Amino acid sequence: MSAILRFLPAAALLLAGAVHAFITPEHFAHAPAHGLFFGAIGMAQIAWAIGATLRRSPGSSRRLPLVGVLLSGGVIVVWLLTHLVATPFAVEGHPIDAAALVTKIAEAIALIGLLAGIMRSERKLSRTVPALIAPLASGIALWIAGLVATPLLPGLTETAGHDHAAHSHGVPEPGAAPSTAGYFSIVNSGAPDRLIAVSGGADAGTITLHQTTIDDRQVAQMQALDGVALNPHTRVDFSPAGSHIMLDGLPRSLVEGDTLDLTLHFASGLAVPVTFDVRLLTPEGRVNFAVTDDFQISNAWVRATASLDGLAVVGDGGYEWRLPAGFPLPRVPANNPMTEEKVDLGRYLFYDVRLSGNGSMSCSSCHLQALAFTDGRAQAIGSTGDVHPRSSMALVNVAYNATLTWANPLLLELERQIVLPMFGEHPVEMGITGSEEAVLDRFRQDAGYQTRFAAAFAGEEDPFTFHNVTQALASFVRALISGDSAYDRYVRGDQAAMSDLGEARHGPVLLRGLECHHCHTGFNFTLSTVTANSTFEERPFFNTGLYNVGGTGAYPTGNAGLHEITQNATDMGRFRPQTLRNIALTAPYMHDGSIATLEEVVRFYMDGGRVIEVGENAGDGRANPFKSGLVPGFTISEGEQADLVAFLESLTDETFITEPRFSDPFVG
Repeated sequence: MSAILRFLPAAALLLAGAVHAFITPEHFAHAPAHGLFFGAIGMAQIAWAIGATLRRSPGSSRRLPLVGVLLSGGVIVVWLLTHLVATPFAVEGHPIDAAALVTKIAEAIALIGLLAGIMRSERKLSRTVPALIAPLASGIALWIAGLVATPLLPGLTETAGHDHAAHSHGVPEPGAAPSTAGYFSIVNSGAPDRLIAVSGGADAGTITLHQTTIDDRQVAQMQALDGVALNPHTRVDFSPAGSHIMLDGLPRSLVEGDTLDLTLHFASGLAVPVTFDVRLLTPEGRVNFAVTDDFQISNAWVRATASLDGLAVVGDGGYEWRLPAGFPLPRVPANNPMTEEKVDLGRYLFYDVRLSGNGSMSCSSCHLQALAFTDGRAQAIGSTGDVHPRSSMALVNVAYNATLTWANPLLLELERQIVLPMFGEHPVEMGITGSEEAVLDRFRQDAGYQTRFAAAFAGEEDPFTFHNVTQALASFVRALISGDSAYDRYVRGDQAAMSDLGEARHGPVLLRGLECHHCHTGFNFTLSTVTANSTFEERPFFNTGLYNVGGTGAYPTGNAGLHEITQNATDMGRFRPQTLRNIALTAPYMHDGSIATLEEVVRFYMDGGRVIEVGENAGDGRANPFKSGLVPGFTISEGEQADLVAFLESLTDETFITEPRFSDPFVG
């Protein structure tokens, strides 16, 4: 009996420690702090087991059994608390899988054996009670310590962007390992089967099956799958809008031209090796075609996370995009391909006051580069003095916008949207209507424009048309790409980039925890995003409770948002979520510039809407019946408010607002 009580706990904790050590890399990939915790527990259990085995006699150390009780019972208590109450370092508790069962059973065996040995050798109750209380007290203490440490380690803990059950594809994690997605097509030529897993080597990270789903709030989520059914003689396409594979925790960036050797695992027991190309864009032709007795697999590719120089350099006709790491290729209409010549012409036209009817203002009059191409006004003012009901929109990454105004779901291309400020009369902006020929003649008579129009639209007998003006302006605005803020550099590994920005690094955790990421998500910090490879497109508009005129849910006349287009009552006050990039430069805020500072914006969302006590727009926006459920209000401390504002300020891209390629060509 003595030998059993001596060696059984050691063997049990040795097994538990070995399993903890084995699963440490997997947990480290999702959350470094979680992985380190598992690693420390595993090493401590293994060390105790070795020490207990080598001790000379059962009574040689009274402390050793008590330490074993802590490493078995204490760990069990922590595990129970994380599954029943709250989980340190991660979004949710890990599933009760084989590893969890093995470790908990082994730890329970060790605990029972150790307590029996202590009670057998220590016959006084005063000496056995501490051994019974110790695991409970130590487990609770360790669990509380983990909860306290979690918010202090934003770069090491798991957030909603790396959930085990769902990938929200939200705000980039500071210092996070690269993640990407893979796609392929498969045809089942045999009996019914099921794809249950995909595995790869060390360079593939953690691979899981996912499915894009849309919840009842019209928010896209990536839900984990336990398998994908493959019916006989049926093709299944793994694509961004449907089933796909996620590769998380990659040890390095995947560069265009690389390949990954992965293996598809099926419920029938079949394992099929497949080579996946690493590409920035969807393959145009069939690639990586593989045939087995049961399956045909084709078009296997994984999206690249970066190019060799850290930028994605993509040729698009005669134009070269130099995109920040992680930025996909923008969508460009086939009838207006990007060229350097059109971008150059568009830049001159953008800054030229001669484009307005009365020659008094240019596009840049309402879109100043130093202010992220806004004008600092609550409401824009046109060339004839007309006041626009809304603020000038920031021209930041407009190439990725799913829609192009505050509240029009029908304007999807810049070429169509740009016509509105040029020729619109309610209100008048550029005021070209009635002066069309006069405006074009100004450019026809300019030698510089003669050269630029001829270069941009070679072969045309008369390139001086408003169709060409619109195409050139659209090309220039598409080129306005911003992705080099302090936060971007920090995410890419430059830890010093945010050293002077206080606690801004806590911002992404707050952004997710407060549900802000549903509207301000992804590389462009807005849900309203489309790329060259988008197959599913969201065109969201939300009522945030800014107004509730008369308690009826109404917004001010002439500024009712999406309702003005659809005339649907539920669309009252719904506007497009803007990008948070360069947001610190674009005050005042909201569609009508009615909130002055970022601090006030944060408080507005904390309140869940705005109360206007007096005046024609009086009403409680918090109670607006059409307000989005994503704006419930929340409570955070003053310090957290400051952290959130600091994070928003860290999204300012100084390179973007000083880039010579985007600046006024008539100055200097």
